Amino acid sequence: MTVFEFAGHAGRANKAFEEQGFRLLKDIARELSGETPYSPYFDPIVRASIRLCKMWKNNESRLADTLWAISPEPEIGYRLLRLTQSPTFNPEGREIEDLPAAVRHFGIYLVRTVTLAIAMNRLRQAQGMAKFAKIANQFWEHSIMTAAIAHVVARDAPHLEANEAMLAGMVHDIGAFYMLYWSMLHDEFRRQPDDARNLIFHWHENIGVSLLEAIGAPANIIEAIIDHDAARPFPAQIANLQDVVHIANFGAFSRTDMTDLAHETEPGIELSAAFAENYRHLVPEIEALHQELRAVFS
Repeated sequence: MTVFEFAGHAGRANKAFEEQGFRLLKDIARELSGETPYSPYFDPIVRASIRLCKMWKNNESRLADTLWAISPEPEIGYRLLRLTQSPTFNPEGREIEDLPAAVRHFGIYLVRTVTLAIAMNRLRQAQGMAKFAKIANQFWEHSIMTAAIAHVVARDAPHLEANEAMLAGMVHDIGAFYMLYWSMLHDEFRRQPDDARNLIFHWHENIGVSLLEAIGAPANIIEAIIDHDAARPFPAQIANLQDVVHIANFGAFSRTDMTDLAHETEPGIELSAAFAENYRHLVPEIEALHQELRAVFS
């Protein structure tokens, strides 16, 4: 389903959202399709993230290209250098003193993760977001926990790449941050934040997929986040990246304060319980990485 088809379906499917929701989704669809330039209200670092992601359509991007994309925004370099203090990502404690060395050491997946995480955090902290602060903070904490779980779980599966899994875990709810940003720009949603919350809860997955497609994210990352909130049997064995994101997403619900977003359906509760049962032995590693990531982005 294209973003336009999705927006049209959303507007017709629920009369309660028809006037407000359809307008929001059409605006997002128009921007993601490239009919309008990216919003001038975007924080410069969000625009830098978009620029870098579009460059990632070529996975063989040179170091110089990556540095060109991220160097205008000092925070990206600052966060990457903070990551060098992480026992997980620099276990030997190597001295990494500049940005080119950090990019070479971490590789493209970690650079992508850091850049997009900063962009999501900037959208969360945007001026005027006060009405949506609680839900934005919950999505942020959930994203960091999901990223930590995805990394640790994938690290335990030899056929998967842990940094790739962490990227997918970090961005699996990126559509929610984008929709929160757009809700903030519309008076009717600022006046009735519960309407925005309901819209975001039901459709952030689809918007996230469309957003990642628009900015040129790798196909395997996009595929991994599709239907991540859908209740399906807990996998006995991890087959692919989508399994990791699904496990990490429901595992994160049981480990963060998600009072406004929790999957209170019976299948959701069962999946969270299955995670706790099957991955209890990884909890110390998950908690350690979670604290490292929080420190990097604090």
